[in-house]
Amino acid sequence: MLIENLENKVKLVRMICLAVIAASAVVTCIAISETMATIRNQNKKIYLLDSSGIPYAATQTDDEYTYLMGAKDHIRHFHEYFFNLSSDEGYIGYTIKKSLYFIDKSGMQQYKNLKEKGFYDNIIATTTTTTCICDSININPKDMSFVFYGKQIFRRPSSISMRHLITKGYITNTKKSENNPHGMIISSWRIVSNIQLDKTEQSKIQTEQTLEKQ
Repeated sequence: MLIENLENKVKLVRMICLAVIAASAVVTCIAISETMATIRNQNKKIYLLDSSGIPYAATQTDDEYTYLMGAKDHIRHFHEYFFNLSSDEGYIGYTIKKSLYFIDKSGMQQYKNLKEKGFYDNIIATTTTTTCICDSININPKDMSFVFYGKQIFRRPSSISMRHLITKGYITNTKKSENNPHGMIISSWRIVSNIQLDKTEQSKIQTEQTLEKQ
């Protein structure tokens, strides 16, 4: 009888241990799952600045992230088409035409303003090549306004100069096409600043570019 009681107690202890182990495994799995979900949600958060400069958190879904990346690519390509120029009149016409597929009438207005100031004639006359480099693009998902920060590099036979470029505008949707693969249009676009960099800043940028190529 004693042996039978001992066996029953051993079985009971064994069952309790197995139950504790099973419960621990379930709790551990739930904890890991919740932790991973929290990490994924944190990765989807972006922080924006309101008009007073105070940051606030905003949740970003995969679709929103993809859309914003497409918008940034659209903005970058537009600036490259609009500002990457050579001293060939035909090439200037080609790149400007490509850029105007990405923007509303505000792009044509900026083109006319630059043309009236003799900007393109000067590029042709001085055998200048211009390149636009994107530093960053900030987009506000609330109203899809953006700020483009970049540099313009002017390469002439006798010199190289650089200008700091800042532009602003909005992104709206349109139909996708071969000339506008993202199906977006830049609207109310304007050049906010286009300031000549001093020699120290230009020298620093040229050094950085040289190191990147090595």
